[in-house]
Amino acid sequence: MRRAANNLIYQTSISKQVHEVQAQLPPGSFHQQFGLHLIRGISSHQRFVDLGEKLVGLAEQAYAFRQLDQLGELSQAILGLPLPRQYGAAARYFRGLELIRRGDLEGARSILEAVAAEPSHRFTARAIQSLGVTFHARGDSESALKLYIEAHCRAFDKKRVDPVASFASRRNIAVLRSEQGDHQGALTDFLGMSQFARAVGSIHAQSYYEYLNSLAVEFGELGHLQEAVRASQLSLSSPFAIAYPEWRQTFEEIASKRQRSSQSSGAVRGAIIKEPGNQESVPKTHTLVHLPVAEGPNPAAPAHRPQPGTRARVLSFQRWKTTIKASGRATPVGVAAGLRSRMTTGEKLIRLMDLISQDETDDETIDRILETVEQIVIKRRSQNLD
Repeated sequence: MRRAANNLIYQTSISKQVHEVQAQLPPGSFHQQFGLHLIRGISSHQRFVDLGEKLVGLAEQAYAFRQLDQLGELSQAILGLPLPRQYGAAARYFRGLELIRRGDLEGARSILEAVAAEPSHRFTARAIQSLGVTFHARGDSESALKLYIEAHCRAFDKKRVDPVASFASRRNIAVLRSEQGDHQGALTDFLGMSQFARAVGSIHAQSYYEYLNSLAVEFGELGHLQEAVRASQLSLSSPFAIAYPEWRQTFEEIASKRQRSSQSSGAVRGAIIKEPGNQESVPKTHTLVHLPVAEGPNPAAPAHRPQPGTRARVLSFQRWKTTIKASGRATPVGVAAGLRSRMTTGEKLIRLMDLISQDETDDETIDRILETVEQIVIKRRSQNLD
């Protein structure tokens, strides 16, 4: 009872902050009067920027708690202020997230494509990642995968790094594996990113609790019910749980399986689940994540984006798993040329993602991979032009 009361207080903190601002304004439209009032009272550019940052933080919190009306008002408020270009991109990005939550996938895709195509800004990677979500929700797994991989790559830049976008992309790729029936592969992916999840959770708590729910689902699918219950209980202990009834559904399904089970399936080694550090404050950064891009022709547009109205092939993760087993090597160091020739484009992309995401793959190795790929692509383009 006490925890539920604390969660309600925590969730309504955003509304209180917004209402306090509204109470100081003249009657009329919130976002219009908000902008006019502040323009009269603030002359310093830095104070506008500080206000913009506060509004972005409130928008991220509103999205995390699924307060869609507040999210829409905050997006409009940001657009109504004389702020640098990136804040306009942020406002449109949040509008895209709002439409996803409301089920308007086509409207969201149109907005997010425009945000991703703008000159590189801190929300570029997040926009591409969220664009992948729109394809994912429509069942276009291969298009979603390509966008998730691109968002993961765009989340790292020499000037700015966006770990939240990178983590969201990796998590959604693991979810794709699960949806294709490869629960063992998905669980391996989730366990492999546990340290990353806790690190991201320290700055963006919602992402960590979403991760715990996904981890609970995979433990439950594989019969590791004790670990599933523990992960699910942690997600339900968060202040976000009241806004995510599906987390409660996960727990109830696991509890039902546990009742039907005569004995525990045993612990899975390596599953270390800890709560991130200080969770008393709502994260002040994003709900999917932001980052810049390497400059080039149309740098923010996904290279493999499908044409509107087309549907890419659905990845067969289970078939890829079966093919690997047939080769006689459960964890191959390299893929034989004959086996590689039978892989689909999606399976090859997954293989690349697996290799890049290994803990021993350091920044120097990733730089070498990127340099090699760039040289190959540039050479191929120059040959096509000749």
